[in-house]
Amino acid sequence: MRQCTTISSSKPGSKGISIDDSVSIGANSGIIGDGLRIGNNVNIRAMSFVNKDIPDNSVYITHKENSIRPK
Repeated sequence: MRQCTTISSSKPGSKGISIDDSVSIGANSGIIGDGLRIGNNVNIRAMSFVNKDIPDNSVYITHKENSIRPK
């Protein structure tokens, strides 16, 4: 787990988040939800937002796209 990572349930008192073995979480990532399961051997890349289960042996990336357009 790298710096500036947030792991939280969306509501107080809700079911927790399960993070299995050999999980790498990149910097500035957020894992937010109720009863989520992050499987074994998962790589969550930097600046990703996770709000659903991730199966075993996966790489999770949140694609953010910026564009500059003329006025």
